Amino acid sequence: SVYFIGKFSDFLLVAIFLILVFSSFYIKNIFSKKKIFKDVPRIKIFYLHLLLIFFLWFFNFPTLRYAGYIVVFLIIIYPFSVFAAKKIDFSVKENVKKLTIIFIISYSVFLIKNVTRINNELSISKNHHNNFANFPLFWIKDQKYEPIMIDGHKVNLTKGACWGIPSTCVKGSSYLKIKKKNNYIFYIKK
Repeated sequence: SVYFIGKFSDFLLVAIFLILVFSSFYIKNIFSKKKIFKDVPRIKIFYLHLLLIFFLWFFNFPTLRYAGYIVVFLIIIYPFSVFAAKKIDFSVKENVKKLTIIFIISYSVFLIKNVTRINNELSISKNHHNNFANFPLFWIKDQKYEPIMIDGHKVNLTKGACWGIPSTCVKGSSYLKIKKKNNYIFYIKK
């Protein structure tokens, strides 16, 4: 729950920050006295559907990566976007320029953050467990095993887990018997 609350509050703050940034660019339009609500029934129906989806998500899959990002984002942003779309006239060239500036800034921040993240991940040393040296295989520290023969079959004996040890990995060989029948190999505990 601490993870969810932390991630959720961060995401909520980002959405609110986006609304504030957008509002600061169009402050005159947003605070104008232009009347806006004509399609209220359609807006209410769409928003009720959003709320239904939100509650289904929240009570069944309350992890942001399972559709939570988009559902929460739409619940917060949709009312503001409907409000702003009615207040701001995008046929005016100045408003389109402002929108272009917002888009360029957003895209630049996105690119910079992702390029930085990728550079950080690619520069991880080979001894670190999240490196890409063995991609797509996972990293395991100190893979210790001993190749031995049991009943004429080569196996890799280990005291630990078999993760990352070449096939066929066996944990504790003294209780194992290997038989081959009809081109199948059977590993039988004694």
